[in-house]
Amino acid sequence: MKEPSGHPAGTLRVTVGILAHDAKKDEVCLFARAQRHLLDRVCLMAPEDTAMALEEVGLEVEMLLSGSRGGDLQLGAAVVEGRVDAVIFIQDPLVPLAGEPDIGAMMKVCDLERIPIATNLATAEIVLHRLADVRRIGDQPVDDPFDAYRSGRVIRLNRPARDGSRRSRMKR
Repeated sequence: MKEPSGHPAGTLRVTVGILAHDAKKDEVCLFARAQRHLLDRVCLMAPEDTAMALEEVGLEVEMLLSGSRGGDLQLGAAVVEGRVDAVIFIQDPLVPLAGEPDIGAMMKVCDLERIPIATNLATAEIVLHRLADVRRIGDQPVDDPFDAYRSGRVIRLNRPARDGSRRSRMKR
C-alpha cells in the first residue's frame, strides 16, 4: 500500500538512488546487508544491474534501465525532478571503464539540486544514518533539514568567535 506521496506505507518519505561501478557491486551488496535495517525503510531507485544486485540481498528497488541504456541518466533526471533525496554512487576510482556511469555528471546534478551524494561506503553510511536520525525511523517524520539547502538557504555551523566564545553564524 502506498501513501499519497508515492512512498510505500510505513517508509520514510525518502528516496535514495544507488548506483555503482561494476567492480564495486559486491561492496554495495555487503553495505546493503549491513544497513538493511535502514534501507528497508526508504525507497530505493537504481539502474538495472545495481537493482538486481540489491534485490538478491532482499531489498525492494525501483529498477531503472541498465547503465549502458541510460539508467544513470534516468537517476540524474529523477534528481532534477526532485524525486530523489540522496544518492549513493560507489565508484571505482582506480579503474575508469568506458560505458560505466560518469560520476561527474551525477555530481553536477546533485550539486545543482543540492542533493547529498556519497561516493564511498563511509560517506554513504553517514548520509543514511543522518537521514534516519532526522526522520526518526519508526516515529512521525520531521521537517527535512535538507530543504534548507535545496531552497538555497545557507546554514553554517557554530564557530568559535575570535575571543574564544561560541556564536551562531546562520544566514537565511
